Parts: sequence; C-alpha cells; structure tokens
Amino acid sequence: MGMGGYWAASRGDLEVETSLRLGPGQALFVVRAGEHRFLIGVTAQAIQLISQLPAPSPAGSRSQPAGVSATGLPVWKQEKQEEREQTP
Repeated sequence: MGMGGYWAASRGDLEVETSLRLGPGQALFVVRAGEHRFLIGVTAQAIQLISQLPAPSPAGSRSQPAGVSATGLPVWKQEKQEEREQTP
C-alpha cells in the first residue's frame, strides 16, 4: 500500500495501534509487538525507530500526559491558578 492512507492493523502479536500522516510520504506509527510498544517514523525512503513507548495503562486507569495536571490544565497554568486562589 502507498503512503496515501493508513489503518490500524493486527497480525498475531504485531499491531499498528494508531498512525498519523505528517505530509506526503511521511507518517508516524505506534506499533505493538507483544508486550512492547514503539513509535516508528516512515518516509518513502526509510523506516526508523524513534522511541520505545511505555506500556499502556491498565484498563480503567488514566494517566496524564507529561506537563498536564489532573484537572487537564497545563501544569504551569494549574500552578498559577492555585497561586491566585491562595493569595488574599
């Protein structure tokens, strides 16, 4: 298949969890291989491992992305809001 479209695919212990098209002939893929997850960069000329990713959280638990507070605000904004609430 060409770089025009992507889909989540699964074959045994190998699964494309998600993909993101970045531009013509460029995409990122999150691939699960057994218990491991990887971020893969793909261009028309090359495929490259960008990073090994942490295992997904157990079902029912939600972890916040780095830099995001439990309220969903960016950490810096949450801290500023808390400072204003504490100031008389």
